[in-house]
Amino acid sequence: RRIVQKPVASFSASTTTSCQDSCITLTCTTPGDVDSVRWMLGGFVIPPTGKTVPVCFGTDGIFDISVIVYNVSGADTSDMTEITVHPAPVATLTYAGGVFSTAVGFDTYQWYKDGSPIPGATNNTWASTEPGTYYVKVTDANGCSTTRNVTITQPAAALALNGSVTPATCGGACRSMFEAR
Repeated sequence: RRIVQKPVASFSASTTTSCQDSCITLTCTTPGDVDSVRWMLGGFVIPPTGKTVPVCFGTDGIFDISVIVYNVSGADTSDMTEITVHPAPVATLTYAGGVFSTAVGFDTYQWYKDGSPIPGATNNTWASTEPGTYYVKVTDANGCSTTRNVTITQPAAALALNGSVTPATCGGACRSMFEAR
């Protein structure tokens, strides 16, 4: 008859510093026989179960994570590991006079047009009047990033203004006619 040792719980996290609205991977590294795994966040059981699980954070803060492992000889709880989740940066995007702009103070900026990075467009402003979908990705000192986008559309053909003006000597019944084409 084989003797099964009581498990000694341990795990690793893909990172202990993350950003709001992102995920990390937790991996149970308990050696030997493990029948089931339960993950804990701040003392509360979190789904899912399994030896490797993703955990996503919708808010910033400091979170304590541990794992409980079970086998036929008993259970063990790991020490807690602290995960620091930084807030997502907040960026605004404006477009006026052919110039895109976003707030200053981020570590990096990258402007994109139609999904592709614009070479050299790495400041908080970028000028363009070409139609397309533009966005800026900003990254803060914690490595957290966010994007904002805007689409520029132009008519297929330029508008032309044709018309005539009736002189103002029409006895109060003046009228003008303009036609946009």
